[in-house]
Amino acid sequence: MNYVPDASGILSLAGFSFQIKVFCCYASKLEEHKQIEFESLDDIATKKSAKVQNFDNTINGQIKTPSYQSIQVKHTTLTDSLAENVLMNWLQIENSSYDIQKYILVTDKKYGNTDLIKSIDLDSFIKEVRNSNKRKNANITKVKEIFANKSDQECKDLINAVLGKYEFQEIDIKLELEDCFKNIFLKSANQVLFEQRLEEFLSRITVEILKSVNLTHPYILSYEEFQKIQNDIIPRFTVNESLPSYSNFKRVHDVDLKDSAIAQSREYKQLVHCKLPDNIIKKHLIHEQYYRKARNNYIDIGLETKCEDVEETAFDNFEFAKNALQNKNIDTPRNRLDNTIQAENSYADTTQIREGVCIFLTAESTNDKKKISWKDE
Repeated sequence: MNYVPDASGILSLAGFSFQIKVFCCYASKLEEHKQIEFESLDDIATKKSAKVQNFDNTINGQIKTPSYQSIQVKHTTLTDSLAENVLMNWLQIENSSYDIQKYILVTDKKYGNTDLIKSIDLDSFIKEVRNSNKRKNANITKVKEIFANKSDQECKDLINAVLGKYEFQEIDIKLELEDCFKNIFLKSANQVLFEQRLEEFLSRITVEILKSVNLTHPYILSYEEFQKIQNDIIPRFTVNESLPSYSNFKRVHDVDLKDSAIAQSREYKQLVHCKLPDNIIKKHLIHEQYYRKARNNYIDIGLETKCEDVEETAFDNFEFAKNALQNKNIDTPRNRLDNTIQAENSYADTTQIREGVCIFLTAESTNDKKKISWKDE
């Protein structure tokens, strides 16, 4: 019987954030010839590549199958029925052609779970499966089909094969992430930079997983790709700069113009005066959010002066633009916006920061001495 992974999990976002963080923890342990998969064989699976072993050059060749770790992630209180369901998933995998080296159940420490899988009464479990009349695609029905041509002892042997490779893990995900990435992102060298790099990594992986989820495809991260991401992140977060990826930021941060907090904000109201379509207003507000994120990062690493320089330059650009537009008698909110955000700001590291800081300075909380108005109040 061929095992077909259940795709329902990829369509569900329950415990999604916790599952991604667990995925990242296991990703940190990747080695050459290994990869980690999100919603493929299981919630998470690690795969070690197969190698060809040649015993002679003629007929005696052997190909080893890839070996896996099959990992279930539960961000909830475990129950007996949930434990049985996890075991049923693994029995289907064990009965397939996959070579599983270890089965792991990961739970969040805050739920205080105990290991219920090892306490399952095998005789009662086998009887329950055999007597089930659930729908055809139910987990228990799939296991019932596996048990159909087996004696009770053979069923127990299959279950014990799983339990013999099974491990229960109860983790504090924050501490686990810090421990897994402390050497990768150099925690001891600079705690703040470590946290910014780790946050950026989590953001990057979340974006990649969301892309795959939208396509209902598993997400696969190889050892080589993991190192490329690591090499991309570290140079962007140093004592001299802190630059989150704009593309990643944009994908995980959305602006809902119907949100009352946004609709009542001065930034939004000032943009409305510019008579912009909603999609352009959203882009400007995303740029503002991105600048706020970069600004907080700069402040965290002690670069407050850089923020002040970016903001003072943006305000100067606004004053120059306003004056020039008034002299030409074309001073409108839209012209003020366009001329201000397009002006050079050498202290801004990216276009999004250069534009975002201008929207940021229209906020109600901005000091009146450098507050920007596209339309005077």
